[in-house]
Amino acid sequence: MKKLFIQWPLLLAALLVLGACSDENDDVNISKRVTYTDGVLVLNEGAYYYGVDGSLDVYSYSGQAMNRGVFASVNGRSLGNTPNDMVQCGDRIFISTTSENRIEVVDAETFASEAVISVTSPRGLAADDAYVYASTYTGNVVKIDASTAEIVAVSAVVGDCLEEVAVAGDYLYVCNSYTMDASYNYTYHDNVVKMRTSDLSKVKDITVTLNPTEITTDGTNVYVLSMGNYSDTSSDVQKIDASDKVTSLAVATMMAYSPQDGLLYLINAPWGGQTTYFTCNPSTGVTETMTGVSVTYPFAISVDPVKGYVWISSLTINEDTGYADYTADGYLACFRNYSGTFKETTHVTTGPCPGKIGFQTHEEIF
Repeated sequence: MKKLFIQWPLLLAALLVLGACSDENDDVNISKRVTYTDGVLVLNEGAYYYGVDGSLDVYSYSGQAMNRGVFASVNGRSLGNTPNDMVQCGDRIFISTTSENRIEVVDAETFASEAVISVTSPRGLAADDAYVYASTYTGNVVKIDASTAEIVAVSAVVGDCLEEVAVAGDYLYVCNSYTMDASYNYTYHDNVVKMRTSDLSKVKDITVTLNPTEITTDGTNVYVLSMGNYSDTSSDVQKIDASDKVTSLAVATMMAYSPQDGLLYLINAPWGGQTTYFTCNPSTGVTETMTGVSVTYPFAISVDPVKGYVWISSLTINEDTGYADYTADGYLACFRNYSGTFKETTHVTTGPCPGKIGFQTHEEIF
């Protein structure tokens, strides 16, 4: 059975019950497609300024063990520096490696390399049934045919230093994060660019809080996390509804959406402040503390779309400085909800800077 790393909007479609009617006797023959998660994928960014390459780790649910550096061990070469995002489309996983100016295409089960796509400074990735969309730091969006791994369209420049991208229906939503000049001065932007998936034409700019970086969707609404300017404008999680109306939901610095319960799982880890963990119901705006959740230096969060387990990656402490260590191995922790209290049930080592968490799944039809 083929294992897949699926974005949860695609998973929702996979969970639908399919029915067919007989013309002869009107009997209903129902087949049910069920998706199961087999494990967790961790994309480690590495440390660019220290020459530490990124890597891909895989945690197996059945084996209850972490397989470190899978891409390198299978392909005999490194992922390179700053692998930033990954997404599944069909039987392939696409991995953007920003500093290497490429998108790696690997088999979703074996992790063997099947293609390398040259893209300048690719960042966020998103997919629909047939195509992968990549944002870039050059301000373009690239459309890739997932079956051939060929670029089929490149947009006009729609921003600068584009971060994450999401697909909702026939539209893309792209975070236009910031502009940096030669002296490393930042100008933060306040827009999400809405584009058509068909031809990558721009529809409009949607005004959000400064410095949008993370974005996800429930298939209808889009949720964007903006980091602010790290001064007098704080981070903000906002909802963009189907009419493109923007509503602020919570202050947080990391987010994940769970299709299982329809909640946003949020971490607020402000510089020099106390870290908090909580959920937000995007329909009502009601937040609830995730009692029992804590890690050393949270780096990413994701929720298993089938099991509902909350996975959080973390940096470790540098014993000499007492601060987060960006060159040492990090770790991955699983928190399960027991009657409103979350308990850590898994704790495994990852590569440095575990910045993206995904899931391996397979489908069975009954």
